[in-house]
Amino acid sequence: MGKRNRGKSRNLVDTQKGIRKNPEAFISRTTGNQTSSPLEGSRFRWLNESLYTEESHKSFELFQNDPSLFEAYHKGFRSQAATWPTNPVDEICEFAKSKLSPGSAIGDFGCGDAQIAQNLNKSMTVHSFDLVSVNPLVTACNIAEVPLSDSCLDMAVFSLALMGVDWPKFVQEASRCLKLGGILYIAEVQSRVTDFGAFCKSFQSSFEILCAENTREKYFVKLVLKKKSNKFPVINSGLLKPCLYKRR
Repeated sequence: MGKRNRGKSRNLVDTQKGIRKNPEAFISRTTGNQTSSPLEGSRFRWLNESLYTEESHKSFELFQNDPSLFEAYHKGFRSQAATWPTNPVDEICEFAKSKLSPGSAIGDFGCGDAQIAQNLNKSMTVHSFDLVSVNPLVTACNIAEVPLSDSCLDMAVFSLALMGVDWPKFVQEASRCLKLGGILYIAEVQSRVTDFGAFCKSFQSSFEILCAENTREKYFVKLVLKKKSNKFPVINSGLLKPCLYKRR
C-alpha cells in the first residue's frame, strides 16, 4: 500500500474512533465545516438547543410562526447525517419490510422530510408527523397530539425524534395509537442515554422488549418493543439528556 493510501486509511480509522468516542463533538465539527457561514452554524445550534430544552408545544409554535426555521434546522441536520456511518432510517425501513405485512399502518413521529414514507408508501400506509409540513406526505402537528384514532397503527417510529423536555408524552401518544401487539421502534444517539438499563426498564409496564441494542461500536441505540398493554408507560424524561453542540 502506498503512503497516500496508508494516510487515508489512518484518517478513516481516526474518524471512526472519533465518532464512537464523542459523537456530539464530531457532529458539531463536521456540521460547522459544511454550513455555508458561521451565522448558519450558530442558527442551527440555537434551533437545536430550543428543540431539546423547550416543551413540544413551544417548539410547534416557534416553527409554525416561522416555517423557514424548520428548513434551516434540517439543513444542519442533513449535514450531520452525511457524516454518520449508518442511518437509522435505512434499518427501520428494512425492519418494516421484513416484519410487517403489506398494507400495515406506520406512524413516523418526528419524520423530517418523510423518508420512511417515501420508501414504504407503495406497500404500506405511513402517517408522517412533524412540526412543519415540508411536503404533502407530512402532517404538521405537535407529536404529543397527532390526528390519529386509538389503536390504529401496526408500528410507531421515533428516529432521533425524542426531543424536548416532555418527550415521554410522545411515547404515550404513540402507545395510544398502537394496536395491541404493535411495534414501537426507537433509535437515538447513544450519548444521549444516561442509563440504558433504566431506559429499557421504563417501558416494561406496557411493552415487551424484542430488541435492545447498545454497543460501543454503534453510534445509535435501538429499542424495539411490542405493545402488551393499553396502560401508558411512565417514563422519567431525565433518562435522555439533550444533544447540544459546543460553539467552535
